[in-house]
Amino acid sequence: MSRPVRILLTVCFAALVVGATASPATAQYAQQPAGYGYPPPPPPARVYRQGLTFGLGIGLGAFTADNCGDACGVGLAFEGHIGGMLTPQFALMFDAFPVVHTVNSDTTTTNTAYTVAGQIFLNDLVWLKGGLGIAHFTESSNAFGDATDTGTAVLFGGGVEVYQSGPFAIDLQLRIEHSFYSTAKDMNEGAFLVGFNWY
Repeated sequence: MSRPVRILLTVCFAALVVGATASPATAQYAQQPAGYGYPPPPPPARVYRQGLTFGLGIGLGAFTADNCGDACGVGLAFEGHIGGMLTPQFALMFDAFPVVHTVNSDTTTTNTAYTVAGQIFLNDLVWLKGGLGIAHFTESSNAFGDATDTGTAVLFGGGVEVYQSGPFAIDLQLRIEHSFYSTAKDMNEGAFLVGFNWY
């Protein structure tokens, strides 16, 4: 075999070896347009809502009524709820919402709404709530004891979750409630609260 033929065969063999080793990489890059990689994974959910849900909140509130005088006014507001997520966007729960007003060193008045409430999440952050149940008013005096009245409560509320992590969220919420009483004056109650929620 002449030398030129041996050189030609050697070059062809080297070309085949290089082509064989380069073809997988070439095929890999040929599957996608130049400049594009695989799509990124979807972002993780900020909060998971399922099963049992419960929470509590604290803030500032007030209740008013016609000719209520000092028995009505500004006070500490609280809320507590427990229930279940029927879907990832809707929960059915028991909700308690009291506002406690100090009249003087001897007397405190409290207006509380106990409702069965539905809470719907309009998106990942914003929710609305509505409830119907029992209203209870108490005027507590160290000197004269307690005076109470019970009626019907209608609750509306809304909020936005400002922090979310797994099954836990912190929200800012606004609530309004109307109490229908037979003896005491009908009352309007409202509050702004910071809520702590578990799903």
